[in-house]
Amino acid sequence: MAIGTLVLNDELLAVGPSNFDEVLPLHKEREWSTDVVTYDGRSEQRNQLLEQPQRFWYLNYGYLEDAVRTKLIELWDRARGQYYEFLYTDRDDYECSFADCTYTPSAYEIATQLIKNYHLGETETWQEVKTRIVPGSVFAPIIKVDGVTMAEGVKFTLDDTTGIIDWYGGSDPLYSLGAGEVLTANYQFYYRVRFGSDVYVDLRDKFEFSGYSDLLIQEVMPQNA
Repeated sequence: MAIGTLVLNDELLAVGPSNFDEVLPLHKEREWSTDVVTYDGRSEQRNQLLEQPQRFWYLNYGYLEDAVRTKLIELWDRARGQYYEFLYTDRDDYECSFADCTYTPSAYEIATQLIKNYHLGETETWQEVKTRIVPGSVFAPIIKVDGVTMAEGVKFTLDDTTGIIDWYGGSDPLYSLGAGEVLTANYQFYYRVRFGSDVYVDLRDKFEFSGYSDLLIQEVMPQNA
């Protein structure tokens, strides 16, 4: 369940100060999931349950302008608390550069999933599938194969809601990404998120100022993460 393509940051920026997102007090968490089994003698077996960390954002704001407060409560109600998911821009992790977005298929592909490599070059690197891509009307993704820029609408189409590149050659027969060819990409992405509670606490003081504290936004994990 999702509220269309609603991006929380954009909705609040539309009614708040122009630097709202930059000055918004925020604390973030990244959580790996490990199952630790302890045996007699205190020996351990550790099982990794997730292939990537899950993100949590806690928004804190002491005083809200009435327009921002109204918009936030509206978004909360539209989301039905935890029920519907929406989109969120992490101001520290919202773009995949050519260096981080490299992919080399082992066989020919007619469709390729956009990914981002984290800590590329380290032993502990991991890949994350990116499914909600900022549309080209806002930030045009650049796709290259072996360093050559591929023309969108001629060599490929990109589904902004899945992050999947469909390859084709226009009027030519179906184009495919060749085995061993290096795909690099530059694009921006959103996180799929939901509110972390069904309860919204509206803080109002005697001077009619509003605020909120530790408003949890939680990443919706992809399948097979």
